[in-house]
Amino acid sequence: SLGDVSRYAKSFTDMAEVDSYLSLNVSSSLCLTASVLQAFPQRPGLRRTVINISSLCALQPFRSWVLYCTGKAAREMMFRVLAEEEPDLRVLNYSPG
Repeated sequence: SLGDVSRYAKSFTDMAEVDSYLSLNVSSSLCLTASVLQAFPQRPGLRRTVINISSLCALQPFRSWVLYCTGKAAREMMFRVLAEEEPDLRVLNYSPG
C-alpha cells in the first residue's frame, strides 16, 4: 500500500505505526512467499517463478514517501536474497512504468 505520503520522515515517531506498515508491505510478503515455496517444493521438471512488483521508489528517494520507498527497497532486497538462496527459482523484480 502507498500509505500516508503527506508526511515527512521526521513525523514518524510512533513505532507501532511504522511496524504496522512494514508488516503489511514487507513481512507479509516474505511469509507468503516462503509458505508458497514450501507448498510447492522444487521437483524435477518443475520451473518455479516468483514475481515482486517493485517500483522506482525502491531505488530513488521521493520526499514524503519514506514508508513506501523503504518498503519497496526492503522487498527488492528480500527477493534478491531469495534469488541467491534458491538458484533453481526464477525471481523477477518487475518495475512497471
